[in-house]
Amino acid sequence: MAIRLVDDESDVSVNLDLDYAYLEALSIQLQRAEAPEGSSFPKRFGTLFQEILGQTLDGDIKPPSQAQLRFALDIARELGVAIPGEALRYRGSMTSFIRRFEQQFREQRRRHRT
Repeated sequence: MAIRLVDDESDVSVNLDLDYAYLEALSIQLQRAEAPEGSSFPKRFGTLFQEILGQTLDGDIKPPSQAQLRFALDIARELGVAIPGEALRYRGSMTSFIRRFEQQFREQRRRHRT
């Protein structure tokens, strides 16, 4: 059986095939989450789903790594350039930004140190 994951904003959906036992367990878990005493399931599920999604996305559309962000900020400060919004959202674009300015950044840093 399948469960459908829907992005209402972009009107995109995907069917995820699940074994019947997991689909049934998910249904029970979702009912518990709606109970008056509630459940931490939605938050736990969201956190784990995000981790799994991060592992399965194509590398160029993953968010930039913390190391990339730090390096890009150093480049931007040192060279007085703006980091494009797309580079702040996508790892592939961040990689292109860093490659574009890395040599100039390192040369300027060397000049400042000597």
